[in-house]
Amino acid sequence: MNTIGNNQDNNGGGGASPQTKKEKMITDNECKEALKLFNTGAWVQLEGSVGRWVQSILDADIIVQDEKNGTVSVIDGYGRPLKYNKAHIDWDRVSTIQMGEE
Repeated sequence: MNTIGNNQDNNGGGGASPQTKKEKMITDNECKEALKLFNTGAWVQLEGSVGRWVQSILDADIIVQDEKNGTVSVIDGYGRPLKYNKAHIDWDRVSTIQMGEE
């Protein structure tokens, strides 16, 4: 069974551009939507751009996995079983990005 974790390798891959030092502005609603997609497993079942978007939120350390939140077991869009820890939003991190203090 595959596991999901924060991707520390920010060199892009798959045609995506590398993450820059300055994060893009993100709204509270976008954070909540990304968390919902992550915690339900839908982000790995929907088409590719959704998964890449949620992964970018993970890479920015906005969504943080926590063993205390429980686990998600899901079959991804390719039929592979995945299991990972549910997450929460790091609102301090969101605030830092929104304030441009990065």
